Amino acid sequence: TLTLRLGGSGKWGVEAELDETPHNLSEKAKTPYDYQGNGVYTVQGNAGITSITNPTGQFSSVATFLNNTVVPHSTDLGTQRKNGKVALTYTPTTALKFRLAYSDEKKEGSQITGAPLGSRPPNMVNVQLPEPVDYQTKDLKLEAEYNGKNFQVAASHLVSDFVNNVDSLTWQSMFYGATGVNDYNSTLGSTMSTSGKMALAPDNRYQNTSLTLGINLPLDSRLTATASVGTMKQNEELLPYSTSAFTALAGAPGSLPRSTADAEIKTTRYNVEYSINPIDSTNLHAFYRYYDLDNNTTQSQWEYETADTLVTSSGMGLNNRRINLAYAYKKDNYGLDLSHTLPARMGTVGLEYEKEKTDRDYREANTTEETYKASYRVKPLQWVSLKAKYLQGKRKADNYNGGVTDQGYWYDENSTSYGGTTATGPKDNPLAFFGNSPDLRKSDVSDRGRKQWNFSAFLKPASTVDMNLSYMQRKDDFDSGVSSTNVTGQWWNTTTSAYVPTNYNTLGQQLGLLENKANQYAAGLNYAPTEKVTLSANYGRDENESLQRGTAASE
Repeated sequence: TLTLRLGGSGKWGVEAELDETPHNLSEKAKTPYDYQGNGVYTVQGNAGITSITNPTGQFSSVATFLNNTVVPHSTDLGTQRKNGKVALTYTPTTALKFRLAYSDEKKEGSQITGAPLGSRPPNMVNVQLPEPVDYQTKDLKLEAEYNGKNFQVAASHLVSDFVNNVDSLTWQSMFYGATGVNDYNSTLGSTMSTSGKMALAPDNRYQNTSLTLGINLPLDSRLTATASVGTMKQNEELLPYSTSAFTALAGAPGSLPRSTADAEIKTTRYNVEYSINPIDSTNLHAFYRYYDLDNNTTQSQWEYETADTLVTSSGMGLNNRRINLAYAYKKDNYGLDLSHTLPARMGTVGLEYEKEKTDRDYREANTTEETYKASYRVKPLQWVSLKAKYLQGKRKADNYNGGVTDQGYWYDENSTSYGGTTATGPKDNPLAFFGNSPDLRKSDVSDRGRKQWNFSAFLKPASTVDMNLSYMQRKDDFDSGVSSTNVTGQWWNTTTSAYVPTNYNTLGQQLGLLENKANQYAAGLNYAPTEKVTLSANYGRDENESLQRGTAASE
């Protein structure tokens, strides 16, 4: 790290810094692949692994191929980060300050990644490759501050551009037949392309504008407020559905519903806090926070191909007809906390109340959570500080809808193109029955009761020794009061090639995570025998126990 600072008369200043950081991942890695540049990897030799019959045979074939046909060679795995910064400051008065900062960071090298070909497991072949890393991030930030006696204000604007100079990763498959056209194996039951391609991190831009105000008010009180808006955009050119040339749909870019990502997310955040000391030894603090993540990414109807597999003459399956859902949420959070210092060094007690409401797009439920906290801090001896805290919370899910995932599919339910009839619809119809059982509750959007204890101690028996001890116990109960639900639908019986109408009541027993218990222990010891020497020892232990319920059904 090299740093240069210049300044004059307290009015202006210049600071420049160069920082380089290596990150070595491996010095022993080998690969049979040769890098051709621009994200393209090829394998040596003219013939691939022509036979994959069973797991043992597969391992043997791969080993024989690597030993006799290609020669794995060493490859570096690691990255080098170089970051250059320059900042200009101007302070016309003691209360007013301006700052302009620019940084340019480059990260180059390679990191390990997985590359699949074929349909879903087990009809899939995979390799590990060195993924090329060639990133550049440029940040420009302008800041202004005013610090008066009773009034303060700060404003900033940030523009951050990320560029990936390698847009995609392309690799040649080692698993193909003698013709070199494609590989089909009766055991795997899969026909796949002789090469694969996947997108890497896209170029994108992030902008954020922020304004913060602070003012001292009567009765020894203070009001602070922050507002910020941000925008994230990326519009990379999309890859075709597949690299294979089996069908026109697979490799033709025109078959995509749109040619670029057209992705945009906007964020809005407001924070307001007010603190007051109405009487001696008492502090009252109130807050309100609002956060809105608005996803403006265009939603389209996609008909994707699974990992460069052959598309049958009948076209894509129903499960491959999906809509990209623009997930978004809004969160309101407000609360009040009170602390009071007791007389005669008897410590400080605290009480807190907090409420949080979250509205979500394309999720199973909106949630509202209320939390109550009580705390006590005391210093019984000059070298001993103790703290205890109790938390109790209740989260409630609003009108849980387990069928919300159906919004991710698109097709004509009365279509006969997939083996069905007008009356029954297509076979393997995801919308003919539930994707998730009506009795299932996803733990992050379900009802939840929480009880938690925290204890901590700080000890300093000598000027050269200090110790930290802590313990946390938490219990979460996800009981959501699930009741029996009547389900109607149709199962496709693959044996008889016919629909089986279904009408039954679920058990009414909640599925998923029901209960979770956690214990955390931590201890730390620091000993500084001299000003230049410090010895530290730390211990931590986490214990988690969860109770879950599942179910199984057959045709």
